[in-house]
Amino acid sequence: MTNKKSITLITNTRILNQSKTINLVKKILPCGLQRIQIREKSIPEKVLEKFVYDLRELTLGKCELILNGPIELVHKYQCDGVHMPDKGMPEEQMGIEYSSDLIIGRSIHENYKKGNKYEDFYSYVHLGPTFRTETHPTSSPLSRDKIKEISGIAGLSVILVGGINTYNLDNLINYKISGIAVMRDLLLSKDPESTYINLEQKLNGTKHR
Repeated sequence: MTNKKSITLITNTRILNQSKTINLVKKILPCGLQRIQIREKSIPEKVLEKFVYDLRELTLGKCELILNGPIELVHKYQCDGVHMPDKGMPEEQMGIEYSSDLIIGRSIHENYKKGNKYEDFYSYVHLGPTFRTETHPTSSPLSRDKIKEISGIAGLSVILVGGINTYNLDNLINYKISGIAVMRDLLLSKDPESTYINLEQKLNGTKHR
């Protein structure tokens, strides 16, 4: 039995507003979407709360919802997990504030070193940028050797992120990864169902029925 690699949709309401993102999720949920990461760094708190609420109502019991944001909102809206940036809260503080049943993720980059306990503490890590991306225009993509090195660390669940789309995904399928995270390729797609299915087929070598 093989472990199915996951696809995470990352939100960005500067690219696709809240209502259109909700409609997008409605379209691709039946295609098998496994996880959504709400990553909104420039919207007012009340707007963020409404967005989290709407997505939780839509995805509860169907899809994991991860918030890149305050732990209070994670608990308030029963999100499945929380995602932290590369320079996030120290682990010793997290053990107090974060319950063990939460999915806890973190962004890492090329400076990641084996043995800093991420393998034991975090449910997954986002490693990137894999390719050039408009989200981080000044960041250079990781080398293939660096991706191979970090994704091969035992116990580390690596999700690749940054500029991934249906055209370049073929370059990633041989790495020891848990999945990919996608933003623009889905948010800007004219046919998001087909885009998701194509990503799924390339990532897992499956045929969609």
